[in-house]
Amino acid sequence: FTPANVEGSLVTDRQGRRKATLVGMPAINPESGKPQYVDEDGVPIEEDDAEAVPHRPFMLWKDVLVDGTPRIVGGPNVMVPNEALEAGRHYPANGGDLARLLFPVVIADEKEINPNVKPDDAWGWLPPPLVGEGRKVQSGWLHKFLLNPAPIRPAAVLRMPKFNFQSSEASALANYFAAVDGADYPYIYDPRLDESSVTTAEATHPGHLEGAMKIVTNNNYCVKCHLVGGYSPPGNPKALAPQLEVVHERLRPDYVHNWIANPKRYLPYTGMPVNIPFDKPVSQDLYHGTSDQQLDALTDLLMHYDRFAKRNLSLDAYLKQPPAAEPSSAQPAASIDSSPSEPIPGPTDGPVPTIPAGTGSVTLLHPDRPAVSRTIAVAGSD
Repeated sequence: FTPANVEGSLVTDRQGRRKATLVGMPAINPESGKPQYVDEDGVPIEEDDAEAVPHRPFMLWKDVLVDGTPRIVGGPNVMVPNEALEAGRHYPANGGDLARLLFPVVIADEKEINPNVKPDDAWGWLPPPLVGEGRKVQSGWLHKFLLNPAPIRPAAVLRMPKFNFQSSEASALANYFAAVDGADYPYIYDPRLDESSVTTAEATHPGHLEGAMKIVTNNNYCVKCHLVGGYSPPGNPKALAPQLEVVHERLRPDYVHNWIANPKRYLPYTGMPVNIPFDKPVSQDLYHGTSDQQLDALTDLLMHYDRFAKRNLSLDAYLKQPPAAEPSSAQPAASIDSSPSEPIPGPTDGPVPTIPAGTGSVTLLHPDRPAVSRTIAVAGSD
């Protein structure tokens, strides 16, 4: 925010009130599905509590200045006095009715297994918001997904239906999402998608992708929740996160890099933590480098996972060597240099046979050609 933005957020109206426009999602009571009311400290209260001043927790989806103070996406919920809500304007969400209806239902279901479930985690099991979809996914992937939806989030309780779109309709929708978010479409070019970019990175930092893979496969990081190839983490299925081996097909490089750096900036309710803080890189035993270098390495690995997997796939465990040939007990064949006991006459060598006068059949022999028989009339040579 600029100094002018801060100054503008401190301006009061004729009634002495400051204004701010919040874009996001008001909290919902995880048991009733109705609006959540809390006191100024965030402690839940009943709607008819006459003593406490009711506030509505608000999960931001867009950064905003409130009384000159920046409130950012991914930070603590903004506590909005209910009085301010009633005095101002508020607009309902576009869509999402089914997700809000199912919110308390899936929480109640999960509590039977996990009494300590976090209410915000339930949003990850429901149909996701489409905010920022265009800058998140690759348009080509979205086109294919709309035509033939496939599971993405293992913990989701619903699957996207197949709408039987025409290809042109799917293209129009994919392009629409990209255009709304100012992203390139229908095709994107990003140097980080070129294999040469990884080759350059590995030349300056040997073990670039291998080090990133050590982070992915460390039990404190990615594989704690994410599916990777044929590996599925043990534990509660509701804690499973999307498959990483297809990230290169689905997501844009910029989004992947920024998402790893701070997931809640892009999905406020996500349970994924900041694994690589900007001031505290992961263990140097996994990847020797700064936080930025580690983020770049993870992004490169995920955007080139298919190439990395092929490069490191060994077929030795699958290929079977042919059995050794058994020695033969038969007598060795004669050498090709062996001379025959009697020469075989040919058309140009050996004695000319004696042929009586008349008509006869002669077979002409040649070492490089098949035998040919001819019937000829000859004068006798006897």
